[in-house]
Amino acid sequence: KELVLNSADPLADPQASLFTNIEKEVAAALESVIPRAALGPFVSLSPSEKVTQLCELSNLIIGIRLFNKEIGKGGTSFSSLKELVNHPGRELSDTIKSESLEIVNLCDNYALFFQHIDRINHHYTNEEIKRLKDELTFIRQYL
Repeated sequence: KELVLNSADPLADPQASLFTNIEKEVAAALESVIPRAALGPFVSLSPSEKVTQLCELSNLIIGIRLFNKEIGKGGTSFSSLKELVNHPGRELSDTIKSESLEIVNLCDNYALFFQHIDRINHHYTNEEIKRLKDELTFIRQYL
């Protein structure tokens, strides 16, 4: 079930018939990646190895389903590339990246200031330095 949910398109409507089709596709893809006869060695793996293997299997199954969508033989529920590019979440993601870069640059400027404070021709009081350090701490926490 987890592989079905992971390989479903987050933009698609969750319908029972849709998930049945996805489940069939995932089962076929999973069977092509790891046959039932090979499940014995998988069961004997440690929990961390199982998690690693399941992540890899999930990626392979998504890849197979994307390939099948491309050749017109499956990929039920996957949105088109155009829909993904135009999704409103993309704008939010771009805004977050831009703001993050701005804050990283601000942190770098504070760090440079503290590295070269002894070369600056202005005498800062301990209170001013503490305030600037607190500002840097706040900005890093914000990031």
